[in-house]
Amino acid sequence: MVFLDEEATAAADRKARLAELAGYEYTSDATVFTGTPAQLADLLRDWQACGLSGFRLRPGAISHDLAAITRGLVPELQRRGAFREAYEASTLRGLLGLTRPASRYATPRRPPVRNRI
Repeated sequence: MVFLDEEATAAADRKARLAELAGYEYTSDATVFTGTPAQLADLLRDWQACGLSGFRLRPGAISHDLAAITRGLVPELQRRGAFREAYEASTLRGLLGLTRPASRYATPRRPPVRNRI
């Protein structure tokens, strides 16, 4: 769960405002991170160095944090060479390395029939 902002204190303040509006401290079944995109990039790289290979980020507030992930964190990871800048294939099948299956509706080609006179 991430709360991101240009300043770490601004991210912490947004999380605190949400807790104040809810009337209780925000908790989650996941790690809750508040900070800047660069700080989160540091943390993700540290986790990667420890052997973790994939991360699921949940925006704390979709209207703000989703944009902060896509416009702040992703470019930061790309600058560090830790996130792709383009896809290797144009389809999900291609990305997964799967070949195109044969169509079960295709009929085998037969040689043309010639009329005998």
